[in-house]
Amino acid sequence: MQRTVLRLSLLLGLLLFVFAVWRSGPREMLAALGRLSILQWAVLAGLRLVYWLLRTFNWKQVFDLYEARQPFHRLFEARIADNAVGFITPSAMLGGLPVRALLLPGIDRRRVFASAVLDKTIEIFTLAAATALAMLAAMAVLPMDGSARLIFGLFVVLAGTLCLALLLGQRRGFFLGLFDLLARLGMRPRWLERSRPALREIDETIAGFHRHHRAAIPAIGSLYLLSYFVWAFEIDMTLRFLGAPGLTIVKSLLVVSLGNAALLLPAVPAALGVYELTNVGVFSVLGWPAGLAIALSVIRRLLALAWTAAGLAVLGLRRKNMAPPKRTETV
Repeated sequence: MQRTVLRLSLLLGLLLFVFAVWRSGPREMLAALGRLSILQWAVLAGLRLVYWLLRTFNWKQVFDLYEARQPFHRLFEARIADNAVGFITPSAMLGGLPVRALLLPGIDRRRVFASAVLDKTIEIFTLAAATALAMLAAMAVLPMDGSARLIFGLFVVLAGTLCLALLLGQRRGFFLGLFDLLARLGMRPRWLERSRPALREIDETIAGFHRHHRAAIPAIGSLYLLSYFVWAFEIDMTLRFLGAPGLTIVKSLLVVSLGNAALLLPAVPAALGVYELTNVGVFSVLGWPAGLAIALSVIRRLLALAWTAAGLAVLGLRRKNMAPPKRTETV
């Protein structure tokens, strides 16, 4: 069943991607891609490396409050493996969170998973706040019609509501609350029933962080704001390399904010097609051609695929090393 859902979601994403490329014009997209030199590709690759190093450092600040300090390279490997699994599954980039616990043997896996959930929560809060600010700035300085302003305003309200609900849910028991909601809807998977004690412990660990390390949350949020600006700078540089007309920092922040919001949709792996169509819509508001939007999307997907390949390679090697030795028969 899971494989069928994954295949169908991937097919849907491919169809959306092909539709976006066809509507935007492949020639314009290829012309934009042809403007990048090898040196410019190297700059973008270097910025992406800085981004993932910073993302790992952010998680380490949460992790160190739970467990004994671990070598940075081990956390880095677990972090990019998490990203790889989240990228290839229709899970709003959340499906790889358990991978971090898998790749850190000898440590309480429930606490590692709790640290990964908190890390992702702080990231989502920061992203939502930055997206809301970027939208408000765009509404203030960019010309747009009433429908666009209405959509932007509704998105700001929705983002704030979801963040508040997530925060309250974690303090009261997020996973057990979700479990009970599924039960009320008539869904009681056996594996969830068996996992109830573990989910209770994870909820208690997360709630304990909010009680005992509340002061650390704004500091870690500030680090995620820094990683957000690194992400935005990479997109700004990409748009400059592509020759985007009338580029400003507000326009770059709007592109990164709405693009990241599309990646959080769980419909298809890595929001394939959805991300491209979102960029086309944003570029339309900014007065940029659709081909430029697809070119930006393709560049970012190529960089993401390179890191996905690295994460999958780490996952494969570490799981191979962790595999139990084969039993030998004795006579």
